[in-house]
Order: sequence, then structure tokens, then C-alpha cells
Amino acid sequence: MPDIIVHLSQTDLNALGTTIQDTLSKVSIHATNSNSVKFSTSDIQTILAGIKNASANTGIQVISKDGALHLIDDTQHHFPWKDAAQVLVAIIVGFFGAWLGFQNHQITKNQKNIAQEKLNLDKFSTRIQYIENIDKCFWRITDWGFLNGGINLCEKLYIIIQKSSRHTPELSASELSKKERYLVAPIESLLRCQEIQYQIPALFSEKTTNSIIKLIECMKFIISIRSELVYKKTNRQRNFDRYIRVRKICQTRHQKVWENLKENEFFGINSQSL
Repeated sequence: MPDIIVHLSQTDLNALGTTIQDTLSKVSIHATNSNSVKFSTSDIQTILAGIKNASANTGIQVISKDGALHLIDDTQHHFPWKDAAQVLVAIIVGFFGAWLGFQNHQITKNQKNIAQEKLNLDKFSTRIQYIENIDKCFWRITDWGFLNGGINLCEKLYIIIQKSSRHTPELSASELSKKERYLVAPIESLLRCQEIQYQIPALFSEKTTNSIIKLIECMKFIISIRSELVYKKTNRQRNFDRYIRVRKICQTRHQKVWENLKENEFFGINSQSL
């Protein structure tokens, strides 16, 4: 008598469970010495009848009415491709998510580095601009032409000022050049230095800032002495000697500024390269 083999999935077993449980209460079970349970032919037929009724909703086809009954759970005896695929997809998605997170982290890090480099570049450019203004002011105030011209140049400048105060000044090209070089340009340069003086601590080290402030103060003092030399005819020689002394002090302070710049900010740049 051939066996009846029914291949069941887990879903089919669940659908048939209740029916088989009810059917077993109607048959006699013969236990053996092993862990298996044997049914008589009439028992199997009774169970098959219940399976037929339940199989309508599961798609199970009963092969025969006679013989032994084997219920095989296919879900336990085949390789779980579906579960493996789900695990593989989860691994791929997790790896891709981690990769995206790493890429976002790198992009954010690069953006921060770029922003910092741009800030450093802007700061460096502003430093160069300020030092150029201070340097120009220094060279105009300590002009060798004014030192070599001496008291005679002061007298000529006094005359130029007198002519300039007239309603219709008549100045030669040479006089206009002297006025611009020795009177106008130094004062304008000093005013620009005074405008940026309070922004210097935010751009330079403490040592460099202190040396720049001292240099600006010294240049202010030289301008006041030069004004006395030009506008006041009395004590010109004494004021001129004082101008020479203060000019040397200003040169020393200017050199100190560049020493601090090379040490703390520019690392090797000198005033002649600007």
C-alpha cells in the first residue's frame, strides 16, 4: 500500500493544525518503542478526510487515500533563500548608510577646513594691507628729502603755505610737488594709520601690536615737530635737531615692528618686499 506524501509549508501546517487536532480525537493511536506514532488504515482515511476538507483553502492535493501518511514541513528542509536575501539586503543597506554618513562627515570636515583657510587668507590679506599703510606713512614722515632739505626747505614750504592761502593761489609745478610730498601726503598717511589703529589688536600678536602702536605714536610726534619747523620761524634749528633725534627713534621702532612681524606673523617677509 503506497504512502501518502503531503508537502506542507509552515502556512499550510498552521491551516491544517486545528483540523488534524480535532480529527485525532476520533482515531486510535498506536504507540511504538520509538518516538513515532503509527495509525491504522482507517485512522489515516479519517485524517485524510479532514485534510481534504481543510486543503481547499491551502492548495494541497492529496495523492492517495491509502497507505501511510507523511506530513513534511518544506520550510524546515530547504535553504532559507528568502531569509538570506533579507539579511543580505539589510547588510547592503547598512553598509551604504554607513558609507553615506562617512562621506557626509568628510564633506563637512572639508568645508570647515576650506572656511578656515579662507578666514586665514582674508586675515593675512588684511594684515598686508595694514602694514603697507603703516610702512608708507613711515617712509613719508621720515623722508630723506625733508632731512636733507633742512631749514631752507622749511622756509620754502612756509612760502608755499602762504601762497596756498590766497584766494587764487599761483604755485609752480615744483611747488605743487613739494606741497604734496612734504605737507599733504604725510598727514593723509598718518590719518589712515589712526583709523586702523584700534583694529590692529584683532589681527596681530600682542608683541607686534604693541610695537605698531608705539611706532604710530612716534610718527605723530614727528608730524608735530615738522609742523613747528614749517609754521614757526623761531627756534627752527633747535626743533630741527629734535626732529633728527626723534626720527632715529622712529626708525628703531619701525625695525622692531618688522622683527615682530617676521617672528609672529609673516615668517620671513621684510618691508622691502611690499
